[in-house]
Amino acid sequence: FRGWRKHDFGMAMDHDVFVDCDGQVWDRARHTHNTPNTEVETVEVVALMQYTGLKDRDGKDIYEGDVIEYRWRWTEGVPRAEMVFDERGLWALDDRDGSPNVMLGNDNVLEPTIIGNIHENGSLLKDGK
Repeated sequence: FRGWRKHDFGMAMDHDVFVDCDGQVWDRARHTHNTPNTEVETVEVVALMQYTGLKDRDGKDIYEGDVIEYRWRWTEGVPRAEMVFDERGLWALDDRDGSPNVMLGNDNVLEPTIIGNIHENGSLLKDGK
């Protein structure tokens, strides 16, 4: 997982995010007290984004909420879409135009490339959300 931190508008990466059994999200402490233990602090995380297990064409990990550019085998142009976990229970690309989401891993989706994420770069998608 990685998390979008509300207090400083930064991304807490997977090795810094901890979720306890009550669902509380913790971040690795920014100020430590010289102890041998991993120190954590609570953070207000606006969004917790799951790693998909997929990589883009450059070998970068793809997370939920990433904005992906890709080529579609049968059409011209380079569409952009958000990586979502959709209602079918699979990782898919949602271009927010109302059409069905496209499953990443589909042989017709070529060269997926991460160009940002919806929290830091929301304007990359058509409607700017």
